[in-house]
Amino acid sequence: MILIMFIQRRVGIGLDFFSVAWALLLTVAITRFIGQRIDYERPLGQVLELFRHEITGPRVRTAAGGGPVRSGHVRVGPAVRPRKARKHGKGRSRATS
Repeated sequence: MILIMFIQRRVGIGLDFFSVAWALLLTVAITRFIGQRIDYERPLGQVLELFRHEITGPRVRTAAGGGPVRSGHVRVGPAVRPRKARKHGKGRSRATS
């Protein structure tokens, strides 16, 4: 509750009845959430360690791996024209059904 109230002060929420009530409700909700995750087979230390592994685990890189683009890398030329339809050569017959 102290941590939640500290965050409230840093955000600029004053100390009044409703801020203390919300801090109490958030503390109860967080405590119940953590309480549902731990038991005798999975103690709190193991849950925290799993959370740490989730946060620090390897991630797929989404940023491009290239460097700066210079005009020397870009091909400049005439606009690309659409391809013409292929004609079937002589001697080849199309299969008809």
